[in-house]
Parts: sequence; C-alpha cells; structure tokens
Amino acid sequence: MMYFMDNEEQLIGKVVAYTQMAEFADAITIVTADKGILVVEQEGDRDFDKKTSVYHDQRAETYFFQNKYVMEQLDKKNIITKEDIAKYKQENL
Repeated sequence: MMYFMDNEEQLIGKVVAYTQMAEFADAITIVTADKGILVVEQEGDRDFDKKTSVYHDQRAETYFFQNKYVMEQLDKKNIITKEDIAKYKQENL
C-alpha cells in the first residue's frame, strides 16, 4: 500500500525506485520500492543559501495527487499503479 513520508529519515534503508527533480517542478518527489512517497522543496535564491523542507504527509498528498505526470510515470513503470492510487484514496480521503 502506498504511503507518504514526513521526514527524510524514513528513507534510510529503503530502495529508491523513482525520483522527479525536473527544473519546472515545485518540489522533488522521491518514491521508494515499497511505495513510500517523500516530497521535498528547496527554497532560496543561491546555491549556498538554500533551505530544504520536507512536506508533511497531508501537503505531500495534495502535491502528489495534483501531479498527473508523476502518477502516470509511476503507473507506467509499475511502481505505484492506478489501482494503488484508487485504493489509497478510497481508504484515506
């Protein structure tokens, strides 16, 4: 079952199956092989003056479900399928 992480330490020991770090994206999405989703954002205008923030699970959930491209890619790669997403929405939203 897919789930949302709310801190970077939850990545320890996980296998990263997908990342989306496109220049045009508002945040970085990291998805693990066990269907965990972590969303982080960098703020700041210079490379050495950036702050990285991890989205809490509700904010990550909102961001993820608005990002059709990422959901399509995850389904295409059979990491998180449309069925996984439908089941998560049914049980959690």
